[in-house]
Amino acid sequence: MRSRDRMNEGASRRVRARLRSRFKLTAREAEVALLLGIRRTNREIAESIGVTEHTARHHTESVLRKLGVPSRIEVHNVITVDLG
Repeated sequence: MRSRDRMNEGASRRVRARLRSRFKLTAREAEVALLLGIRRTNREIAESIGVTEHTARHHTESVLRKLGVPSRIEVHNVITVDLG
């Protein structure tokens, strides 16, 4: 693994931990939140984490509810502004 990949993975782990702590997300929801933060669709999220699109949609709805945001775009803002 290249050092840049390790740094990105380390940063990703820290952000997931902060999301879980601050917003009481499950590990899976935190993973989905990061994918939403980089503007992935439910189909792309499903493929990335190995679930059905229906399950990805359910996780997305849960993340939006727990973060208290009305849209997927706002997830990006929470991650970059509030947790950045």
